[in-house]
Amino acid sequence: MKKRCIAFNLLILFLGLTCLSYAQTESEDLPLGMIFGVGVGAEYFSQTISWDDDTQKSSMPTFLITLNADVEIIDGLILGAIVGYASSKFNDMVFRELPVSLEYQAGSIGGFAFGAEAQYTFFSTYDFDISAVGQYLFYSGATKDWAIPGLAVEGTAQGKPKWTRAVLGLCIEYAGFDDLYPYLTAAYSPLSGRMELDESIDSLTGNEKKDFSGRSNFMLGLGGLYELTDSIGITAEIDLKPYSGSGDYYDGGIDFGVVVKVRYEF
Repeated sequence: MKKRCIAFNLLILFLGLTCLSYAQTESEDLPLGMIFGVGVGAEYFSQTISWDDDTQKSSMPTFLITLNADVEIIDGLILGAIVGYASSKFNDMVFRELPVSLEYQAGSIGGFAFGAEAQYTFFSTYDFDISAVGQYLFYSGATKDWAIPGLAVEGTAQGKPKWTRAVLGLCIEYAGFDDLYPYLTAAYSPLSGRMELDESIDSLTGNEKKDFSGRSNFMLGLGGLYELTDSIGITAEIDLKPYSGSGDYYDGGIDFGVVVKVRYEF
């Protein structure tokens, strides 16, 4: 989808400009060694999504478990890969182009998630570091089947979702404490996706693809890194995503998320 392509291109542009800036730097010698990191993470977020031309909204609670690997290829530049499992819930999404209109109430749908992330620390002064951060995450849900209740004849439905999320912004970290590094992140963070639903009722069949997008494209994150040892660190973060209303259809609000990661560096 168009929004997914824009978000992916922004991340690619960020990575390209970051690498180009290092390639053009001749005053500093590149270090011979690289620093590697592996870790696990857990994330929960509740994202308000809109559909039917922003006239309808619902909540998309999501739980993520990820495995992360990264490498600091040169001082200040970290590139990483993400793989994991995600479970999203699409309750209250209404499909009206089927033989019988259906409101999704079948619970969470699990699936695979994978993506990439990057961080480039481009400015340091006193005890503060300022970094550009980027992430791109793609979720592909499994196909879920369920029986349609309340019909005189047998009816079944089958749903398959997918979504993408991007993050592109700035992070300010304070390094004045021992072993504790609090930080604040402000980022452009769009989410978009599609839910495809097939319906079969006796001899009637139908298919509907419903595109949706996150109501908020701005994220504010407050977190901190605590170093247990020289090699092991724990990161915890709370994210807030305010969103506006849509005319007379619904009011605005604030979405939230929580992230916890454990990383081993070698």
